[in-house]
Amino acid sequence: SLGFFAGTSAMVPPLLAAGYRWMIKARNKLLDESADACIATLGVTVPSQPALTAGINGQNYVLTWNTPTAMFPIDHYVIARGVTQANAALIALAYTTQYQARVDFSGTISFWVAAVDIAGNTGPAALAQLTVTPPTAPAVTTQVIDNNVLLSWSDATRTLPIATYQLSKGPDFATALVIGTKAGLFTTVFETAAGTYDYWVAGIDSAGTIGTPGGITATVNAPPDYVLHSDLFSGFGGTLVNAVLDEGTVTMPVDTESSWAQHFTGHAWSGPSDQIGAGFPIFAQPALASGSYEEVIDYGATLAATNVTVTPTTVALAGSPSWSVTISSSDTGPAGPWIDYPDAAQVYLTNFRWLKVRVTASSPDSASLLVMSALEIKLDVKLKNDAGTIIANAGDAGGTAVPFNVAFVDVTSITVTAQGTSPRTAVTQFSGQPYPASFQVLLFDASGNRVSGAVSWAAKGY
Repeated sequence: SLGFFAGTSAMVPPLLAAGYRWMIKARNKLLDESADACIATLGVTVPSQPALTAGINGQNYVLTWNTPTAMFPIDHYVIARGVTQANAALIALAYTTQYQARVDFSGTISFWVAAVDIAGNTGPAALAQLTVTPPTAPAVTTQVIDNNVLLSWSDATRTLPIATYQLSKGPDFATALVIGTKAGLFTTVFETAAGTYDYWVAGIDSAGTIGTPGGITATVNAPPDYVLHSDLFSGFGGTLVNAVLDEGTVTMPVDTESSWAQHFTGHAWSGPSDQIGAGFPIFAQPALASGSYEEVIDYGATLAATNVTVTPTTVALAGSPSWSVTISSSDTGPAGPWIDYPDAAQVYLTNFRWLKVRVTASSPDSASLLVMSALEIKLDVKLKNDAGTIIANAGDAGGTAVPFNVAFVDVTSITVTAQGTSPRTAVTQFSGQPYPASFQVLLFDASGNRVSGAVSWAAKGY
């Protein structure tokens, strides 16, 4: 019974979709009811199907639809994504006739939108499909200047805007080494040795999809005035702290002390399902605060002046981990004492034989994990050149001092040439000490007598 009403009409709450039949009788003040009932029927229907359209706006997809006809006011709209409506996953409830979100897919995706009225009746869903095409292959061109490779490429944009371009080097794109990313359409690559190199450029769109790569081959000359002392790729045979080596990669920071059973019981989990339910789908989670990999290298001889560059290749396995590099040097022994250079992936060192490299991973939360797949340690130096002309004075004891115009750590060669038409010979006097400020020049005639005259000179060093 809906109740008793004094008037000739009554309001009933919104009803679920179905056919309804009411019987209405009159009753007097003595509570006597009419013998016969008046019959009223009503069929409640669900909202109709909206007209749905889908499009791309920048890095977002946009769904737009009309307000469908409905017996009761529309409360909200159900938005789902999937191949069929039956297996579509709910992605949002919308209270307007438009919904947009960032594109996180590639290929063709089906969207479904259905109206729900205030009684909870859900109407038939409308279908709209969107196709997102990965970035196209850019046309790559190159220009080589000595050992500098200048790479340019065309815009690879297709459906979504390009977030960045991935640069790789190697004979095959699938196995090529990633050497960097670039937001524009140009970059330079500095090669440390002469040879023929294959370069690949692939666009990465705002959804993170890597497009078809464009490739080019360049022949590179030896770098002028450049010395490569060592280019080492670590085999990860060093010291692991809160880190684990598995199939050639280092994962950190992780708990390596707990056993399989302790890993679960220590967090009050009965098994993997409890761990996943707690929000940690990777066995190595929860992460520790920090972990590190450290390696000591003996170069066999003392190096006078060298630029040290440490390049780890890393990827976030989960969350947002960060990493830092500490470089240390010693000329005493593999146990130190060490001179430390924290938070420095590149330093200029002098007079060292042993190098210690430590890569530290830090986790801002218990979910973040870092994987290091490669660690390159390069020792090189760019030679400096200096030159000039001076007047050698025969009266200068020990020779005429010639100050350098540039700051040297070590000078590797000095050449002097007597100027003029008379047969004369210029010689140098140089102690070879570190951080030299000058050298001496003496000028002799054909009989071996010191004379005065013009001398040109050139010096090369670090």
